[in-house]
Amino acid sequence: MKTKMFKLKDVFNIYKGKRLTKADMIEGDINYIGAISDDNGVREKIGQDAIFIPNCITVNYNGSVGEAFYQIKPFWASDDVNVLYLKDMELNENFALYLITIIKANKYKFSYGRKWTLDKMNDTEIPLPVNFNGDIDWNFIEEKMCQLKNKHITTKIVYKNNDLNFNTWKQFLIKDIFDCDMDVSEILLSSDGLTGMLDREQIEKVLLGEGNVEDKVTKLINKANNRGGTDNISVAYLVRFEEGEDK
Repeated sequence: MKTKMFKLKDVFNIYKGKRLTKADMIEGDINYIGAISDDNGVREKIGQDAIFIPNCITVNYNGSVGEAFYQIKPFWASDDVNVLYLKDMELNENFALYLITIIKANKYKFSYGRKWTLDKMNDTEIPLPVNFNGDIDWNFIEEKMCQLKNKHITTKIVYKNNDLNFNTWKQFLIKDIFDCDMDVSEILLSSDGLTGMLDREQIEKVLLGEGNVEDKVTKLINKANNRGGTDNISVAYLVRFEEGEDK
């Protein structure tokens, strides 16, 4: 099957979601699509009216960048999500699943520091099968996805090597395997729920400011939530203290 590169803007009409803070949300049953990586992107149920009609694909440009989902119900998309409507063809489940796989293959190109903004997404190229006229071969995509759905998939684990003997394994200290900088006094580990809302300068300002470890972690989480909190926030802040030093 011959393929050709297409810019996303030539395949989809792409729209940016709209910001809605947690404080402004009201309870309801409308799907609120956030920049998360599970639950089909549904982060909340809200009472506001839907701003997008279904039968489209949502793609995170921030947060869990590059995660994509097929939406079949009316919804509200956050401003960290781009919404893709297929041009010249009605989207169905088979088309959506195929296109989502191709779109998500571009995830590695983007991150917290290089967000998949609307402009970048419009110009992103993806390979798609084409017919003899050089047009997208939707018939091939439909047939391919139907074949995959009917393909038998085994969940049985097949071990290629049954001779593993864990009794011969040995434990190693990390410092014996890696070169470790033992002069580091502080380490911050966090999910993109934090780094998707705050940039490096904003995080450093909090860490270099007043307060103990717990105060600083709480302040970071509150700041991220106040900016929209579009994803789950996990923070681990490790600080080395000298004996007798105030924590």
